[in-house]
Amino acid sequence: MNGASRLDDLKAYIRAQGWLWQPGKPIAYGEQIIVLAGSDTASVSFYPKNGKLIIGGAKSLMKDRLDAWVAGEIEPSEEVPEGEPEPAEAMLPGSRLDELKCFIQQQGWRCQPGVTIAHGEQIIVISGGQTARVNFWTRRGKLEVQAADSLLKTALQAWISGGVAPDDAAAALAGPHIGMDESGKGDWFGPLVVAAVYADIPVMGRLRRLGVRDSKELDTTTILRLAAEIERTVPPEARHVWAIAPEQYNELYARHNNINLLLAEAYAQVARQVSDATQAPAIVCDQFAQNADRSERTFAAANLPRPVQRHRAESASVAVAAASILASAAFTEMMETLGREAGLDGSLPKGASDIEALEAAARQVIAQGGAAALGRYAKLNFKPVKALLGGTAPVAGTTVTSSVRNGTPVTVPAAAWEAQFQPNGFWRYTFANGGYLDWWPDSAKGTIYVHGKPEAESVRILKPKTDGKTWHGAREKLDQSVERYIPRLTQRQVPGVLGIGWQRRGTVFGARFDFTDGRLLNYYRCKDQLKDKLLIQGTSSDLARAALEALPNPYWGGLDRLTDVLKRLFPDWRLGDAMGPNERGTGMAAWFRILGS
Repeated sequence: MNGASRLDDLKAYIRAQGWLWQPGKPIAYGEQIIVLAGSDTASVSFYPKNGKLIIGGAKSLMKDRLDAWVAGEIEPSEEVPEGEPEPAEAMLPGSRLDELKCFIQQQGWRCQPGVTIAHGEQIIVISGGQTARVNFWTRRGKLEVQAADSLLKTALQAWISGGVAPDDAAAALAGPHIGMDESGKGDWFGPLVVAAVYADIPVMGRLRRLGVRDSKELDTTTILRLAAEIERTVPPEARHVWAIAPEQYNELYARHNNINLLLAEAYAQVARQVSDATQAPAIVCDQFAQNADRSERTFAAANLPRPVQRHRAESASVAVAAASILASAAFTEMMETLGREAGLDGSLPKGASDIEALEAAARQVIAQGGAAALGRYAKLNFKPVKALLGGTAPVAGTTVTSSVRNGTPVTVPAAAWEAQFQPNGFWRYTFANGGYLDWWPDSAKGTIYVHGKPEAESVRILKPKTDGKTWHGAREKLDQSVERYIPRLTQRQVPGVLGIGWQRRGTVFGARFDFTDGRLLNYYRCKDQLKDKLLIQGTSSDLARAALEALPNPYWGGLDRLTDVLKRLFPDWRLGDAMGPNERGTGMAAWFRILGS
């Protein structure tokens, strides 16, 4: 048996089992395919020179059978049952049903007759543990899919609708891709949040095992818990969340005057962040507009792959479901923060149906901060919101104030520790107070080593508890044990400041924020995000200095999150728009000249 026929024989065996396979990532001197059977996945690396096949992936029944085939424990007579269909290319398409059967064979799925139906024909399509019924009515040439929500159903519907090339749709949903979703589009108050998550085949399996599914089927507690699990499972560069604060949302809406154009731009910006880092071959998102051309044009302008758009895409793609959970969690957290900032007893009210509660909250905001303040908390394009403002929405950022004074305290989340896998083959838990916990999961002993600043609380607490101890369990369990002693997230109350604005601009090393009172905040981005630093320079008011010095440092949230925090700490940040290039960081004298002009 030569090398090429050995791989071909394995593919025939895979088809005979009703499994699905697709190309994997490029490998040196060989070829890789990914095999899928329900929620089980495995990689097969093939090297033609010596005909070697290597099976990778988590332990499963499918992997065991592949290992057995490679080892020669399964006889050739078992591999391909009698009556194996000819290759799809040999079939001559006649009716639409024949064309569909060609597509089914190309995907490696199985097809068998269904029940007898009047004036037509039914077939059953099987892929691993997923099944779907397809009804075909000969006279009209109509095809209808009947099945529970699954990747198989979505791929069949995509082929029938012809909206996306069938091979592209099936490959996008079954293979590595970026999933996207949003939260807050229909709510009067709060941000619009767009999230993207890149998942390859192994990550998809881990997300499913976590219980990731459409956030609309989950309660708030579960959403927040799963969001934390997703952030631990998906690397930071493979996910991105953009929470568009109401003030920025209102500016974007004034520019587009159309929510779907705004969403298309937001989706493309978020997708660009993840696509640049992962080189994802496909993007799948929930269809947010009847006209898909808008988003396709926006993605094309950003040099992004054409998005596969589906209603209820979160049911067909676990990556989209993960994005929906991250978006929903960010929306909930920001609603709580904005509610406290607005002086309410709790969160800003959600939705758009409880008119009495929504109007009461809006009137309270207007009573405390004036009509212009409502734009900091509400989406001004909603007609009932406009009505409360007398039919005209104020332009965001037009309020000018010259007096520096205390604002509403802002709750800033601060990470106490993060875990990262190191190139040397161990996990490092880095604590913000200067401690470290290193764990070697693949060593014979499962060694744990705590070190760092002796005075650090993490070292003082964890070192006595881990000396001489080992760990051979799952990392998630170790996370829980660490969190029992050192909570992963803490909350800081940072005093807000009114009457001061700022501008952000990029630098070679990250970014700088020039404040209108003369203060300068430098953000230094490091290769290791856990080492990103903040450096405060210049003269400023005591209130601004106190607010900036209260920020976590090193800052682990990334530049976008820091920018969002500064917008909430300095609600009048738009005052910085008046600063010219020669007035950045020049102190109070320049600022008074601006106010006097």
